[in-house]
Amino acid sequence: MTTGQPKARSTIHALLRRGVVALILLTGLAVGAVVDAGSAGAQSGPYCSPFGSSVQDGWGPCSAAPNIAVTTSNAGSIGGASDWYLKLTDQSGASAACSSDPKYRGNWVEKTGGCGQFCFDIRIIDIPYAPTTVIHPSFNIYGSPGMRADYYANLPATTDAGSSPGWHHICAPVRLTQPGENLPSDSGGHWQIAGSAAPNVLWNQIITNVTQVQLPVDFTPQPSEVVGYDNICLGPGDCGDHSSGGGTGASTDCLKDMKAAVKCNPDGTYTLTTNGAGSAGTDVTLTSRTPGVTVVPQQQPWSATMTWTLAGAKAGQAVTLTADATKLGGGTAAGTDSCCSGEIKITMPDCPKPVDVKIEKTGGTSPAPQVNVYAFHLTVTNKGAAFTGNNVITVTDVVPAGMTFTSASGGPDWTCSPPTVAAAGTLTCTYVGAGPTAPNQALSTINISATALGAAPFPPFTNCATVAFTPASGLVDANTVDNTSCVTVRKAALCPTPLVPGPTAGSCVCPQGTVLLGRECVKPPQQACAAPLVPGAAAGSCVCPQGTVLLGRECVKPPQQACAAPLVPGAAAGSCVCPQGTVLMGRECAKPPQQACAAPLVPGAVAGSCVCPQETVLQGRECVRPQQHACAPPLVPGAAAGSCVCPQGTVLQGRECVKPQQHACTAPMVSGAVAGSCVCPQGTVLQGRECVRPQQHACTPPLVPGAAAGSCVCPQGTVLQGRECVPQRAAPQLPFGLPNPEAPSVPRSGGQPAPAGTK
Repeated sequence: MTTGQPKARSTIHALLRRGVVALILLTGLAVGAVVDAGSAGAQSGPYCSPFGSSVQDGWGPCSAAPNIAVTTSNAGSIGGASDWYLKLTDQSGASAACSSDPKYRGNWVEKTGGCGQFCFDIRIIDIPYAPTTVIHPSFNIYGSPGMRADYYANLPATTDAGSSPGWHHICAPVRLTQPGENLPSDSGGHWQIAGSAAPNVLWNQIITNVTQVQLPVDFTPQPSEVVGYDNICLGPGDCGDHSSGGGTGASTDCLKDMKAAVKCNPDGTYTLTTNGAGSAGTDVTLTSRTPGVTVVPQQQPWSATMTWTLAGAKAGQAVTLTADATKLGGGTAAGTDSCCSGEIKITMPDCPKPVDVKIEKTGGTSPAPQVNVYAFHLTVTNKGAAFTGNNVITVTDVVPAGMTFTSASGGPDWTCSPPTVAAAGTLTCTYVGAGPTAPNQALSTINISATALGAAPFPPFTNCATVAFTPASGLVDANTVDNTSCVTVRKAALCPTPLVPGPTAGSCVCPQGTVLLGRECVKPPQQACAAPLVPGAAAGSCVCPQGTVLLGRECVKPPQQACAAPLVPGAAAGSCVCPQGTVLMGRECAKPPQQACAAPLVPGAVAGSCVCPQETVLQGRECVRPQQHACAPPLVPGAAAGSCVCPQGTVLQGRECVKPQQHACTAPMVSGAVAGSCVCPQGTVLQGRECVRPQQHACTPPLVPGAAAGSCVCPQGTVLQGRECVPQRAAPQLPFGLPNPEAPSVPRSGGQPAPAGTK
């Protein structure tokens, strides 16, 4: 501006005039061109997706592209630990996330009040195979079957390893088109149908009957891309005058491209972010036209992105702001400035009341008559919005030097550990009570008992407690000024040096390991003991060596006590007992009398028992020798009761017990381990009529392969006799249930006959 010349300002009051004024309507939050942090809270509008630790708000794998993991995360979010976003992880195959939530279905033109925009924040978290790949974000909307429109953003985006990292804000215009008019587009991007932005009659049909929204994640041929989406909202927006196809007015350098976004602040104020305020100007002034609402700062130098603080606004309130932009020297005449004005209309979002907990520590007085014993009391109060309290609040208290926490308890609502905390240790208490906690609710009190013993001087003790939300809770305290509270206590010096307070209240003692000599605390000297005495365990005592007692001036072993006969000294010192095996009867030691047993019984080994004499058993009222079972000769009684067997070394043949004969085997066969069996020599098997080393072979009939490799045996139910397999014969029954040894033996597994005489 030339010195001395007046500053020219042109004010334009008409709204929605091309290239002059931008009318910005915000329902909920997310509106803007590129806003990195300004839309962190944009999840509370009527057509927005609120995300939480386990809340995906209806977003999931698309039926036609299901190869995707859909979760939520707050790692690297826009708004910090309490801000969650939709996290999509690509897998092999077609991958995309879809929502058919009612808020996104239907007529978008009506839902946005005639014209609006669909906005979201996107971050390319990872492209493992190509981290610097440039992506142009996009999304798709579907109408009736076979109808789809795609929006492509102009701005480039990459992972953090690329040139365009971080979060990017995308807004796609939503409005009807006139016959012959191209699909909607703006400086941020453009719509397409079937790959073309040319006029298309399907556009108005799709935008007035949206059935599904699709967010892509599969940007490269390789799988495993990870993408974050946040602040997804459908709402009103500035569509400008599109009657002739888009802004070509005279004042193209003013406010027509200005966008705005608003977010909630913990203290109840709002942050307004403005972007793209036209060409580089000099300053911008923002003034509230809504009573009670103020803007700070009111004026600031122009920049591509500016932030303002709005105070006094209420949720749901329609706030109108006037924006005045000035460009020094930008006027049409020399020495004049260019100026323009516009309105920003905002519907303030319904922000949750911020959470805020406060702690207060009291106490520290020693209860009479005790000294150096203290009691502290911790009270936590919810000063902010209600929240679920279970396991989300912790209280920590560091024990000062010279002090010990002997106990801590907060009733059923707090768990405190450890039970005893020494100096420099930390007491931690977690609130486990049920929630939610109401505003201004005081939680149950934590009571701490402590002691502080030590030598003078006695400095004051400052003890502080701190309350905080756990990181896992996702809650952020809006006011940390009241999160710490301290008390200071002083110990009374009741004992003169060198004495220290003793274990008994009011007592003074020497430090441990010392004794008082005059006015000093010294280590006790070792006392000299006259022989044969030695120093005892008690300080200053003299005792006899272990195992001896003092008799006169001597240490001797204690004498045995004299016992009157027939008693003798017992095991216990000074006791007299009868000799072993006798008992005291009157004045005599005698064997205990036997109990009388009715004949033929005699006293048994157990005191008071009566049994038959040895080698006899009781039958009725008589003690008789047990009789052997009668066996028909030549059989004799066997080991099992009632059994009859042949004498050892013989076997039963018919009715005779004879020595078993070896069965004659035809060469090359030899007698087997089983009586009467013929087998090949060890290490060979029978092939035809020869015994050869085992090979995989067929057996000569009537033999068949056995269970053992290379063996040939008779078919089941037959035994080998000579070179024939003959049927087994049934064994005739003998007296006493004995088997007939002449009967053919039953083959074991593998076809080998069992040994004679076995069962």
